[in-house]
Formats: sequence, structure tokens, C-alpha cells
Amino acid sequence: MAVEESKIDRHATADGGEMIAGDDVNHNDREAKDGEGRKRGKGKVVVVAMDGSNLSTQALHWVLENLVFRKAERDEDSDEIVLFHTQQVPPANCNLGITTQEMIDAIKMQEEEAAVEVLESGKTLCEEHKVKVRTIVKSGDPRDHICEIVEKEQANVLVMGNNGHGTLKRLLLGSTSDHCVHRVKCHVIIAKDLR
Repeated sequence: MAVEESKIDRHATADGGEMIAGDDVNHNDREAKDGEGRKRGKGKVVVVAMDGSNLSTQALHWVLENLVFRKAERDEDSDEIVLFHTQQVPPANCNLGITTQEMIDAIKMQEEEAAVEVLESGKTLCEEHKVKVRTIVKSGDPRDHICEIVEKEQANVLVMGNNGHGTLKRLLLGSTSDHCVHRVKCHVIIAKDLR
């Protein structure tokens, strides 16, 4: 899996590796609160967008294998991963004469079950790596919700896959990753499937 960076600087690390950092992001003036308004500690926050695809799981694996997560004495000062999933729920007024309310309810239930499965799988993986983790689920357009979560959580890094929409939808709406790269105020790592 490869990674694309937007507006990057590369710096050598003490161990001979390479650190990649955005050149237009300043987190020093952030208010230290999490997405629910609680005072946040000193740890970094990495938001990983999980859509249930193999690519989003690969992206989470990449994060756990390549980013260093610090465990602090005070839990609120530890680094953490926020796993985020957006449910694709049909609007209540989508009845086109072929769907019933029961069908819409069944779709909603299926989406809720899928969200639980996706996030629990990711949460288990984070816990196996002994990384602090939280999960968030929203319904609607992932483009807007990802940007909203990044802002609310005051994330240092957003990690997401580059596939989501089909070709036609991407042409009409733009890609989710492109939308987020241009709107969030943190570093963005885009995971690509190289198969």
C-alpha cells in the first residue's frame, strides 16, 4: 500500500527514518477539547475513516504499523485513534413507488449492523496494538462528516482510503478524499491499493 501526502515536507528522524509533515498546519493554537467538549490531554489524535472496505482496513493497519502511539501516565494525555464510519441511510422521503417503509427500515438496520461490525473489528485491532481508541458513527454524506469529525476532535492526522465513489459519482460529486484534503486543517494520509 502506498501513501500520498498533500503539501508535504520530509525530515530525517533520529533513527534514520523519514517524518512527513504538512507545511501549512499549525496545531499550537488549538483549544484542548475533544469532540464532545471534554478537556483533551496532550496526546495526538489520529482519525481513521472506516468504510468497511479492505482499503480502509489496510489503512488502519498502516497507521498501527507506521505511526508511534504514546501511552502516557494520565490516560487523557495518551495518543489515540478515532475510528469513524458514516452510514449510508436512505432519506425518509426516498420512496419512489418501489420501496416501502419496511424496506427503508431494513436498510437502516443493515447499515447499523455493518457500522458496528466495521468499527468493532477496527477497535479490536487497535486494542491488540495497545492503542487508545474511540469510535464514532454518523449518518449521511461522508465528505461533510469526516471534515466535521476532524475539526471537532482537533485531529493531528486524518487517514483514509482513496476509493469510495464509483467513476460516475466521483465525476459528478468529486472524491471524498479530494474533498477532505482541501478542507481539513490537519495532515492527511491517503492510502492507495496498489493491487
